[in-house]
This record gives sequence, structure tokens and C-alpha cells, in this order.
Amino acid sequence: MQPTRLLFSSTVAFRVYDEFERSVIEQQADGSLLVCVSMPRDHWVESYLLSFGTELTILEPADLRKQLADYAKAIWAQHET
Repeated sequence: MQPTRLLFSSTVAFRVYDEFERSVIEQQADGSLLVCVSMPRDHWVESYLLSFGTELTILEPADLRKQLADYAKAIWAQHET
């Protein structure tokens, strides 16, 4: 398990409140939601986080943010015409 800080846009608030304990969610002044939680590092978690698309910013850890950004770039490259 790794400490993880996630920032979600208010657009996906319904999912955040359904899928995370309220005790780890902090609403920000702009309506976005900061989630601080410990998460395992595996493919399922990476896929889960990617399912939020552009509505999620991974704040920490930096290596997870880079890993998912690289994965998204690879998807883009595979589908670019």
C-alpha cells in the first residue's frame, strides 16, 4: 500500500463519494475533491484511476503520476492516425 493523493474535479463527485470513504475526502474551495488514501500498486488500480480520464489529477506519488501519463501517451500513440 502506498500513500496516494488524488484531486478529482467536481464533475465526478458522485463517483468519489460512492467509491471512497468520506473520511478521506476533502472538498476544496473550487468544488474539486482531494482524496488522501493508501492504495496498492497494481494494474487494476492503474486501470481504475485511468477510468476517471481528465477528471483526475494524481498529485502523489510522482512516479504513479508519471507511469499513468506514460500509459496514456502510449494509448494515444497506438490510436493516432
